[in-house]
Amino acid sequence: MDRNNRKKRENGRDGILVLQKKQKWIGMKYGALTALYWMGFGFIVNYAAVQLQSRGISNTSIGVLISVSAVLSVLIQAGPASLVDRFRGVSIKLALGVMTVIVLAAGILYMECGESPLLLPAYAVMMAVTNAMSSLIYSMAMEYRNCRVDFNVGVCRSVGSFFCGTVCMLAGFLVRKHGAGILLPMMLVNDLLFLLTAASMENPRNYVEGNPETGGAPVKKGGGYTEFFRKYQGILLLMAGFTLLYMSGSALTSFQINVIRRVGGDEATLGIINGIGPYAEIPVMAGFVFLLSRFGSKTLLRVSTVFYILRILGYCFAGNPQILISVSLLQGVSYGLFTMSSVYYMNEITKPEDNAKGQALLGSVTTGFSSILASLLGGLLIDRLGVQAMLYVCVAFTAAGAALIWYCTAFRTERR
Repeated sequence: MDRNNRKKRENGRDGILVLQKKQKWIGMKYGALTALYWMGFGFIVNYAAVQLQSRGISNTSIGVLISVSAVLSVLIQAGPASLVDRFRGVSIKLALGVMTVIVLAAGILYMECGESPLLLPAYAVMMAVTNAMSSLIYSMAMEYRNCRVDFNVGVCRSVGSFFCGTVCMLAGFLVRKHGAGILLPMMLVNDLLFLLTAASMENPRNYVEGNPETGGAPVKKGGGYTEFFRKYQGILLLMAGFTLLYMSGSALTSFQINVIRRVGGDEATLGIINGIGPYAEIPVMAGFVFLLSRFGSKTLLRVSTVFYILRILGYCFAGNPQILISVSLLQGVSYGLFTMSSVYYMNEITKPEDNAKGQALLGSVTTGFSSILASLLGGLLIDRLGVQAMLYVCVAFTAAGAALIWYCTAFRTERR
């Protein structure tokens, strides 16, 4: 028995060494995967209102569509995450591949259906699946990290921000010149490249029998979400804070063109803002590992909430496009810092067998529940009371979310 256990530990260490030798190549491919994902996200999510308004869809209908896609995203994220945690044969890259094929099929349907009733459902599926994929991409990074494959996740994410910003900026000018119809073909090509890159990623489970911290012993299978919430009591209150905080970002992403037109801007201004925002994330995300070593994920998470409040206040009281462009620089220290710190914080407070579910829950409340509330309220408020009313509501929700996060993180939460 001792000989068998020793052999398992040796096999686990050998697998880890193989992965570590490949870590530079793995990091480069993960950076490419992240860049392609966020470029696709920009085409589908950042330009959702532009694309749908070009088809004659009202703001209220767009809000409902985004809300429906957010509900679907929550449901979709729960499935792959639970399967990945429960079954060794279900890898993250397999789940990403299947989801990408679904996005491609929905995109082709959207392009070809004209004024068919399938138009809105096709776009809702594209948005839902694209949003759901983000938690799996972060889970992949944490899975490598837990196997001691040490590449800089922050730098990889900053590469995603750079390419997302570049594509969004160019897309704004292309839409003004050629119309919104140019966006979907670009997205389809991008997602095909994403599919090929995802297929090339190494699966850590093929090299390491189990978690390296247990010396190669088989990883304990995670349970369902009922067991998860029993194990991590109080996490729902923290997720409520995340939801309220993230609402302002969701509303600005969904209806940013309306905010811009309120102060005299147009699609070109939207392209500049959608470009500058991700660029502002680059130094924050590239230097995140250093910041994490100095301050810890909890402190960085709290700091990001302060900048979230300042950012939405800037949008609320901006009087011209130039001010909006300046305010978009805060995206780095608000959204960028929040994204990285929340991912690491969730990884720290959950056990390895619950990591995928934890990241899926995080994705559900940020790209899911927050989008539902922001889209329903945002579209309704804009059509009934105007853009300014929506911004005032966003300020209140952001402040409430920040307060909840500070309260929940005041108590030290550890893996049980």
